[in-house]
Amino acid sequence: MSKSKNQDTQKVCVSKKLEKSTKKRRKSNQVADSLERLGYEKKADRVRNCSTEMVFAYIFAEDRYQLHHANFCRERLCPMCAWHRTQQIFAQVSQVMDTIEQERPELVPIFLTLTVRNCSAAELNGTLDIVFKGWNNMMSGNSKVNRLVAGWFRALEITYNEQEDTYHPHIHAILLMPPSYFTTPKDYMTTEKWAQTWRKAMKLDYDPICDIRRVETEEGKAGAVAEVAKYTVKDSDYLKDDEKLTDKLVSEFGKAIKGRRLVAFGGLMKDVAKRLKLNLDRLTPDEVTDEKGVVLRKDVDYILVLYRWNVGLSRYDYEGQISG
Repeated sequence: MSKSKNQDTQKVCVSKKLEKSTKKRRKSNQVADSLERLGYEKKADRVRNCSTEMVFAYIFAEDRYQLHHANFCRERLCPMCAWHRTQQIFAQVSQVMDTIEQERPELVPIFLTLTVRNCSAAELNGTLDIVFKGWNNMMSGNSKVNRLVAGWFRALEITYNEQEDTYHPHIHAILLMPPSYFTTPKDYMTTEKWAQTWRKAMKLDYDPICDIRRVETEEGKAGAVAEVAKYTVKDSDYLKDDEKLTDKLVSEFGKAIKGRRLVAFGGLMKDVAKRLKLNLDRLTPDEVTDEKGVVLRKDVDYILVLYRWNVGLSRYDYEGQISG
């Protein structure tokens, strides 16, 4: 329950969070401008009014701030929404992996990257269809992979090559493997074997580039989670100095990822996520949690503070404490 504090305490400093939020919020305006030029007025309005109000929880015992609520637009190319979605995915994947590590410590996470050749804008939609179908073919249609992989999380990433005017879709995934994967020759799969398996699942006429590596340490695990949780499309890939190029990229990326499930759990990881009541599409928790996403006890002392976007000054201004 929130308790009243003196005015100085209420004006808590969230400068680091607000600094990054302000940068992303300004980039959201650039996307809104592009959408408006492209004729998507309603979508442009939603992005322009994204996260104009942000409520932070300050937890006294931990001297920590966390985002509690914001009026996100949920447009996939909105830089502000993409940034917060990435943070949410990182937290949820970490929570799932921590739970599995406690319950099934014998399972070993490995980090897998699967690629295809770059494609043109006209080919991008079709290529994505093939990539997702290929993933499903590999995970459910390959008897060896299906036998070995206890659980998985996968995320799509698309980058843009400005020199060649091509797009590079690829999948980052975390797979949970049994110990026998590393100790039994018939179970182990080399990088070349993964590439052959991916080629067959995708029905390609060339050998794709793949990367497979073991996640051995806590730092490595965090790095693997961060890699799969990063943006599907980085704003630097579609926000350019050239307005015409920006508009082209916003249009092409927007069409390509519309209606697609860009991140997903499978197997044991899906079961654990469901048990923990995690939702990859939820941007803000609307609850005060610890750093691992566990809801804090009711008696934990915190306050909620409101910041509003100042259009004229292009920054967030402190508005005061609100009821918890």
